Amino acid sequence: MKKDVTIAIWGYGKPVTNILPTVLAGGIKVAYVRFDRMRDDAVQWIQQIESNGIKVYGDDYPMMAVDLVFVNNYNKIVTNAELSQTVFLNYHVGLLPKWRGNSANGWAIINGAKEVGFTLHRIIPMLDAGNIYYRFEYPYSSRETYFNARVAMDKDLREHLCNVIRKVIDDPNSYAMMNEGEFVYCSKFRPIDGNISSWQYTTDEIIRRHYVFAPPLGTGLKFTFKGKTYEIHALSKVDEFAESKGIPGGVVYIYDGSLWVKTQDTAVSLDCITCEGEEVDCQKEFIIGQRLAN
Repeated sequence: MKKDVTIAIWGYGKPVTNILPTVLAGGIKVAYVRFDRMRDDAVQWIQQIESNGIKVYGDDYPMMAVDLVFVNNYNKIVTNAELSQTVFLNYHVGLLPKWRGNSANGWAIINGAKEVGFTLHRIIPMLDAGNIYYRFEYPYSSRETYFNARVAMDKDLREHLCNVIRKVIDDPNSYAMMNEGEFVYCSKFRPIDGNISSWQYTTDEIIRRHYVFAPPLGTGLKFTFKGKTYEIHALSKVDEFAESKGIPGGVVYIYDGSLWVKTQDTAVSLDCITCEGEEVDCQKEFIIGQRLAN
């Protein structure tokens, strides 16, 4: 295995500055960093990177020979001309080969996946379709939020990245090819995607949406009723509530401070709700029989 390794990092912002100490501590030299854009907030990241003696570039990056380019939070398409220069290793936040594109973990969970995670794979002209070099899987739990998964993912990346980089540089063709099975290309979430505009979802689907949209990583799972916007901070299944038809969005009961709302199949218990930053007293704010659907 090659001892002296030199790479470049292409990306933007905190994901780059977070992983840089790991790479340097692993004895890997970083020739330069390329940002995909130069916004006003780029200054703070550039200062952190250049304090390590590493130059940051934009589109004017140098045609410098490196053993590999590590790509993390880079939001431009890598061109065929760039791909011909060296091996590009991408950190994809999602489990390939199925979940491709943006917000892949979130869409996987919403669609019923049991795990989230990340994939280290080779970049080729077709997006997220290159050889897989490493995958980390984290089991979904309704008792957590996506923040817990990200903490585990960050830890695992720090533990394994340098070893994967060295293996890929040593022999980039020694890994299994991407599976040729079904795949999904996902679109990036927007804050509006965390708003419940209809309760025509199953209870499990609503709980999974909370997992994805809950702070601090998400913008919150919310609903609007009588002109007010409410944010759901905690929710759960209503034990033994039978699968049944009903009015999705209907308030079926208020119990021990929790609001029970009919879903497509059973009912979900909204256990902590706020409005304008203040916790809501459901007994005072809602009435059994009301319909939350707009």
